[in-house]
Amino acid sequence: MLRGPAGIGKSSLLTVARSAGTAAGMLALAAKGVRNESGLPFAGLHQLIRPLLSRLTQLPAEQAALLRSAFGDSRAGADRLGIALATLDLFAEAAAQQPILVLADDAQWLDGPTTDVLAFIGRRLAIEPIAMVACVRDSAADPFADAELPVIRVGPLSEAAARALLRANSPSLSRASQDRLLEVAQGNPLALIELPKAADDAIPSLTPLTRHIPVTAVLERAFTHRVAALPRPARLLLLAAASDDACTTAEILQVAGTVLDVGLTLQAFQPAVDAHLITITGNRVAFSHPLVSSAIYSSAPVEERRLVHAALAQIVPAGEDRHLWHCVQASIGVDDGLANELERLAERTAAQGAGAVAVTALERAAGLSSQAGQRADRLLRAAELAAETGRPAASLELLQRADVTVLSLPRRARAMIVRELAEFAPLPDADRLPILVETVTDLAESGEAGPAAFLLWKAATKCWRASAGPGQRGQLLDATLTIGLAGDDVLLAAVRACADPLTWGTDVLSALARVRSGPRDMGTSAQLARAALFVGDYPQARRHAAEGCRVARGQGRLSLVTQLALVNAQAALWCGNLDEAAAAAAESRRSAGDTGQSAWATLARVQEALVDGLRGDYPAAAAQVRRAEDHPELRLDHHAMAGWQWDLGLAALALGEHQRAFDHLRRIADPGDPAYHFGLRHAAVGDLAEAARGAGRLPEVRDLIEHLLRDMTGSTPGLSITARHARLMLSPDGHAEAEFSAALAADLSARPLARARLLLAHGAWLRRRRRPVAAREPLRAARELFDTLGITGWSARARVELEATGEASQESRPATWSTLTPQEWQIAQLAAAGMTNSEIGEQLLISRRTVGSHLYHLFPKLGVTARSQLANALCAAEPTTRQRPGRE
Repeated sequence: MLRGPAGIGKSSLLTVARSAGTAAGMLALAAKGVRNESGLPFAGLHQLIRPLLSRLTQLPAEQAALLRSAFGDSRAGADRLGIALATLDLFAEAAAQQPILVLADDAQWLDGPTTDVLAFIGRRLAIEPIAMVACVRDSAADPFADAELPVIRVGPLSEAAARALLRANSPSLSRASQDRLLEVAQGNPLALIELPKAADDAIPSLTPLTRHIPVTAVLERAFTHRVAALPRPARLLLLAAASDDACTTAEILQVAGTVLDVGLTLQAFQPAVDAHLITITGNRVAFSHPLVSSAIYSSAPVEERRLVHAALAQIVPAGEDRHLWHCVQASIGVDDGLANELERLAERTAAQGAGAVAVTALERAAGLSSQAGQRADRLLRAAELAAETGRPAASLELLQRADVTVLSLPRRARAMIVRELAEFAPLPDADRLPILVETVTDLAESGEAGPAAFLLWKAATKCWRASAGPGQRGQLLDATLTIGLAGDDVLLAAVRACADPLTWGTDVLSALARVRSGPRDMGTSAQLARAALFVGDYPQARRHAAEGCRVARGQGRLSLVTQLALVNAQAALWCGNLDEAAAAAAESRRSAGDTGQSAWATLARVQEALVDGLRGDYPAAAAQVRRAEDHPELRLDHHAMAGWQWDLGLAALALGEHQRAFDHLRRIADPGDPAYHFGLRHAAVGDLAEAARGAGRLPEVRDLIEHLLRDMTGSTPGLSITARHARLMLSPDGHAEAEFSAALAADLSARPLARARLLLAHGAWLRRRRRPVAAREPLRAARELFDTLGITGWSARARVELEATGEASQESRPATWSTLTPQEWQIAQLAAAGMTNSEIGEQLLISRRTVGSHLYHLFPKLGVTARSQLANALCAAEPTTRQRPGRE
């Protein structure tokens, strides 16, 4: 992406890129953003795809129909992701014959659905022979903010180049004039070309008070001065053209003539042409630069703009969206008729995938509404759409303006739900939870069970993330009684897991065990996965999260995919299955990018880095955590911060850096630390005890650890594993035999990392007790498990211990499957399950050709030559407590 101020030369660079690409044999597909077309869904995409329309027959019929209808059927855009994937597949098919160069100029003015498609494609260009270059003006919002595209800043010309350009275009300027213009232009090429044409009073004298004026403002002022010198008919013609760039020259003449109440001919354009502000080609007017258009429109008197829009509304056919917008711009005061039309437009454009246009329409409709209830309801609907399309800040601002007190209880509850969805931070103020609980009760009493359940679950998860105190968590548990949740209700189990996993952990697991297998709604899947995670049953959390992800992918519900994949990544990491953790975290990051969930994308990036940290790259993981701690929406998320410290502590333990591990893990149990968490302090107690013992810090935390262990009496099997590990670390060497016997007798088949660590600790203990022969068997088993898991630090420690017993140990060699990328790992799993390339592409939102390319590269890594061999190859690599730790 090329970013820079107006006039810096971004479009010129795009032209150079196009020439270079074409000369290299690439097919150039170009789109140019136009300010007045930014509300037309898929207008930019139509520009891009037009040269490829003859290739639609190469796509599956359903995808081809989606793309055709996107340009003609108002209902088509509802499947925004389907259109994005169909576009990617179309590009991939064409690129297989000829590499493609995608060019997007003035991308800040492309319509929202088009930029969504381009961002979607931009995140998936690692393999395809497709290049993309987009230009975005500095002053505009970045339409590709979540696409993670590399950014090139287009800077000013050097002084020598700037002077050469000035001399070439204005050779008659004196040296003094050149020096003044060079200082004002600040290396901006457009300024160097246009400012010499301006009158002297249009260029500010540089004083300490004016040196801060941006070059863009200087250019706009220069253009405005040139416009002001024109006759009024010419000025009105320019304003009409700037107000609607879809108009022909005849229509522009008609509009200006209507305002002036005179007839105008083409000759009226001549002063503007002579001033180098426009050119006329055929029946179209083109401004010399987009900055000219914006300067003319913004500087025009308000009443003159209104008159021009009123005249435009008379000539644009009544059925077109442009007609409605011109009527809105020409209106004064409230107008319920226009408000109703805008509401219908919002419904239609929202269905087309143009959420930003729909939000603007509803916002304007609210301003035109005479009734307070309608105003509030339309602002609420706009806030909903803004939240759904990844604009949480806009959503919260719209909610702030809506007077929800005039709405019915269900609509007030809806406003609260939208706020909770848009506001990532958990419980940002002390009064939030009582209000949520009171609303839950009111909704339940009025028969609104669905919204009540949703709000209760949001309150519960935010309490968990905020590490809420006992009083707040008690309010949650009271609410479950107030609304009368049945004992086997999954929501009840999930809320209990959030509020008090120690007290209710066994009951939660019993409730989860009673849940029948089979199809279930996505909300239930999320509750099952999180409930299992919070009570320490990481294998079950993985299973529910992975299944929920699979269903959510099929339904195109990427917001849920983002969250469930992250739960899967966390649970898989704590089980020790780093391949699954890496693949799930990568999927969470991609889905977060596709849905504009910035905070979730940061969480997923950190999770990816933490997987690498456990594999030995501690510095990179720690750096990623430090960056994430500065994210404004994550500063109050104690669960995230505690999880990061736990994972960093694990990574440091794997490397044998006990003091560093202690520093991380101690924070989770310190109530004064931002990383403190009431639930994770128990889950991480075994690691804290190991770090403290290794660092010689056990005396200062022994009381704390013993207090936590007393809390964990009778806890769930998952939490009992970490409790046993902590007791082992507290036991003197001479009294650890019984603790090791109990720990080794437990079933750790689904927790291979825990078993590998236990075997290492047992072997090291036996060696210290001068029983080297007995130590070798557990140390060998630990070495093999760590090798299979890919945890090099602990693997190396197992080898050191084994060599200390007198047994040589070969250097660890990565297994063939360990070289798979996270996406290759995912694709191999789905292909082994019998899915076709098209089905895998639909599941993972990548092109069929990308799937084929990944399979081509992963076959030799797994030592197979056909898809039919994948299942056996993956089973052979499947981790167990004897081989590689695996998925149930």
